[in-house]
This record gives sequence, C-alpha cells and structure tokens, in this order.
Amino acid sequence: MTALRQRILLALGAPVVALGCPREPVLGAGTDASPPSPSSSVAPSSSASSSTSVEEETGPLPDVGPIVVDTGVADTGTMDAAPAKKVAKVTYAQYKPKVAPPSYCPQTSTAQCLSLDDAVYQSTFPNVPATKPKACPAQLLEACPCHPAAPMGCQQGVGPAPMCSVALLGDVTTAERKKTKTDVCCYETQQVCVPPWVGRALRAGARDVIADVTVRDDWAKGGPTDGLRSVRFLRAALGEHAAIASFSLTALALLAHGAPAELVADTHRAALDEVEHARLMFGLAGQGLGPGALALPPLRIPTAVELVTTTFRDACVQETIGAVAVRAEAEEETDPTVRAALETIAGDEERHAILAYRTLAWALSVSGEAGRAALRMELAALDSTAPLIAELVVPCTEAALSAGALASLS
Repeated sequence: MTALRQRILLALGAPVVALGCPREPVLGAGTDASPPSPSSSVAPSSSASSSTSVEEETGPLPDVGPIVVDTGVADTGTMDAAPAKKVAKVTYAQYKPKVAPPSYCPQTSTAQCLSLDDAVYQSTFPNVPATKPKACPAQLLEACPCHPAAPMGCQQGVGPAPMCSVALLGDVTTAERKKTKTDVCCYETQQVCVPPWVGRALRAGARDVIADVTVRDDWAKGGPTDGLRSVRFLRAALGEHAAIASFSLTALALLAHGAPAELVADTHRAALDEVEHARLMFGLAGQGLGPGALALPPLRIPTAVELVTTTFRDACVQETIGAVAVRAEAEEETDPTVRAALETIAGDEERHAILAYRTLAWALSVSGEAGRAALRMELAALDSTAPLIAELVVPCTEAALSAGALASLS
C-alpha cells in the first residue's frame, strides 16, 4: 500500500516526504494499513479438514459413488429411473468457519442440516446404496444461487443454474447430532461474495450495470476452478467486462473536455487491460460461459465537476482500494493458475490507480473552484479513520488538489 501511494504521489509531482509518506499508521504504531485481504478464496471448510469428529462418531465416510443432483428432469440415459422427487426438510445452524472467509464476506456462516436419508438421496445415484447407515456423504451437488452472474434462465426460473458442490461440516454435524439426538448431516450453505477488485463500475444512475451471461467460450482464457470459487470468479468476470465500457465512456468524457492525448491514450489502454482481466476471470470460472449483450446506459457527457466526483468515487476510491485488495489476495493465493491471474490484475490495477489520480488532477484543473469544492465535500464524507482512506486516499487526493490548482494557473 505504501509503495502504491508513493507511485501515485510521484506521478502527480508531489513531494512524498512533505505529504507525510510514509506516515505513522492510523490504527497503532507498527502496523501497516490492512486492505481486505482474504486468507482463502475457497468457500470455508472442507470435508477433509472437518469430518474427523463425524468419523469418530459414525465411522469413516464411505465411497458413495458419483455425486448427482435431483433436478426433477426425467433421466434420458440407460440408468433406472429416479424415484419421485422428494422435498428435504432443512434446518440451519450458525457456526464460525475454521478457515476465515475473505474479509469482504460475512465472518459467521450458516450450515444447512438435513436428515441422513435426505443427504444420501441428494448425493448418490438411486442404484448406489450407502454402505454405512450413519455415514454422511462427503459433499452434495446443488444448484448455485441465482445471482447477477447466473444464466438468464436461472433468474427467470426457466433454465438450469450452474452447479455447485457443498462440503460436509464435520464439527457442526457432530454438534447438531448431540443437540437434536437425530442422524443429521450438516453442509456448507452457499455464499457468494463479490470481491472489491472487479474493475471500475459502469453505472446507470445509482445502479451498477453488468451483462447477462451466455454460453460461449471466446471470452475464456486459462483453466477453470470449481464450486463457489467458480461462481465468485464469474461475478468478477462480469465486473471486469463492464469496466471496459466504463473506461471507454471515461475516454469520451476526456475528449469532450479537451484532455491531453497521453491521458486519453492511457484510458484506452486501461480499457484493453480490462478485456484481459475479464478473459482471465471467465477462464477461471469455467462452465463455458461468457458475457452477453451489455445494456449500456444512455450516453451523457458529464460536466467537468461531475467528472471530478465520478473519477474520485469510482476510480480514486473504489478502484484504488481494489488494487490493494487484489495484490493482497494474490500474495496469499496457493493455486498457481489463480495466483498468476491475480498478479496480472494487481499490476494493471495499480497502474489504473495512478491513472485515476492523474485524471482527477487534470479534471480539477478544468473545473475550477467548483470542482475543488465538490471534491472536498466527497472527501469529507469518507470515513477518515479507515486505514486505506487515511493512508492512501487522503494524501493522494490532497496531492491531486495541489496539482490541479497549479495546472489551472499555468
């Protein structure tokens, strides 16, 4: 974070030491400001790490055969027909994951608990019986949540959603069996959290705009992950895809206000970076999906003052903090394919953060006192005690104000 701050200040021509860089940490000496830094992007818990207590109580989990989900659709293969669909009774239990979820996700999770019979029914082919009556299946396969990145049919209830696996929670299962005196099996509840590094937002008023997804593979680059990570990367891919349009619209606004050639060129290069980011994320998501048509908002060129405020919110705050977050996540990622993709995105987003403050400084130079007043109001509305705001956004914004004022006098 300190290195990024210094790069931004140097790009603005600011004296780094005079602006307090590096500064004493806001939340106590000796601790650097901490970004949202997920320790793992995998959904919390795994059957390998959490099933020990269940094995002690019920014996080792059996090999229950291939995992399927009852979709209610008639089987067209050569297998015996599935029995009539049954509705499982599900209860819920709160628990604290052993592996902390990403910091931008809820830190307490909800387990879904169902009877042993229902768990076995949901997880195996009808002709593959469980070998041990009390052993819970290691995982279930179920439809992913309908969310903005799910196929359109999922939203409308007329088509399949992507499939997600949910792992057995051994400790929660043991606790619930003791509590209820029944043979229940408890599993993860799907949790899809949108990471904060999904590119510069494309907005229609107060609403973020992203494309629907469709079946296509020309946007995918690299190998897929699985389960909830796949869903999360799919949502990130749509954010990166929308950022292409966001940078393109910013380039038009810069042209309309007479921006320097270098600023316009760098903004277009950032849009091309977002093409690469979207392709990397669609590749990690797998599922053979890509973006559909993007419903662009009506074209409206912002005023110079509006260019100041939108650049500050979407780029100087959101995208800059996202750059810190994705760098931290890349450093902690253990999957080499995912790590390489995140490192690529982190390097590009750090350049975009520098571009954001350069754009802000130029917009301040053409918006006059009205732009500076609007920016000071935006800055005052932020939580100045938050480390990333105090240690990164505030000093870099003050440098942009100074650079913009000097440029307006030249």
